[in-house]
Amino acid sequence: MFNQLAKHQVNVSKLPTFDLPEIGEGAGIVVAMAGESNVEYFRAVLKQAPSDKGARKKKKNEVAEINPAEVKKQRGIDRNMFGKHVVKGFTKIIDDKAVTVVFNEENAIVLMNALPDWLFDELRAYCTNVSNFTDFEIDVEDKVKN
Repeated sequence: MFNQLAKHQVNVSKLPTFDLPEIGEGAGIVVAMAGESNVEYFRAVLKQAPSDKGARKKKKNEVAEINPAEVKKQRGIDRNMFGKHVVKGFTKIIDDKAVTVVFNEENAIVLMNALPDWLFDELRAYCTNVSNFTDFEIDVEDKVKN
């Protein structure tokens, strides 16, 4: 019963390439999903999450303060975690001297930190979008015809 839903499961071995034409023609980053199905990444997220121990109790209707400094701090944490646990390879990534960059964790972290904020945010959105990591594809042309 409901076996048709199996095709919607995240395929943990699916590693799509996020295109980076901003770096050069054919440039891209091979990525794993940034979510629960990526166990290493998810463990890192849970480890960096603040603990409730010693936390000040919030008053009723009090909202957590979000400010530019906090956003910047969290983006920095995410950049490092992506370099360590989400980026799995490079395709035609070149440095500012037009030299091909060898993929390794250190270079991945450096690249994540070099991306403009808006581009890193696009990468983060791509890596958290489940549809990029499933084997299910909708035939758009077929849907349009009907």
